[in-house]
Amino acid sequence: SRDDSGAPQRLRVVDSYKHLGSMVDPDNRVIQDAGLRASKAMASFAPLSVSLFGARAIPRRLKLSLMTSLILSRLLYNVATWPTVPLRAYQVLNAVYMRVLRRIVGKMRFGISGRDNDLSIRVSLGAPSLSILIARRRLMLLASVLRCNSQAVSALLSTAVPGTPHGKLPWVELLISDMLPLQPFHNAQLD
Repeated sequence: SRDDSGAPQRLRVVDSYKHLGSMVDPDNRVIQDAGLRASKAMASFAPLSVSLFGARAIPRRLKLSLMTSLILSRLLYNVATWPTVPLRAYQVLNAVYMRVLRRIVGKMRFGISGRDNDLSIRVSLGAPSLSILIARRRLMLLASVLRCNSQAVSALLSTAVPGTPHGKLPWVELLISDMLPLQPFHNAQLD
């Protein structure tokens, strides 16, 4: 076909493209998407790093709340829908998460004694690990999907897939692993 000036139009074939803030590619690789999310979250964090998250006059609870709305909303947008979270993608996302937490605590560097590791920073703030935040979002997404009470969605989620440990879709496999630690406490609801 030709454009308005009569010149031939060309179709550009790409391996991946950005759609609604996420990178879409045929192999469902999420590492590039994780880098994109990390850069967007850091762009939100950088101007506020010292003046907001580093300010001693602002209570930690408020800083954590602002971190959730301003930084984590960009960092974890739709990560709960990924069929897997590869280690490299997790490390990229976690680096941003821990950088914000370290700024809130005021310990930007690891201490010589090793007391300023990621776990001690999270414990001092009462903040969960990034994997827990992702699992929580995945479970909340499942709850909203199940509230729709759609037979088609229920059929899709229960579809058998040969070659997987439980015979389920990869995202459903993640949900099963998310729910296993909860089963002793909520056995009736999870059955």
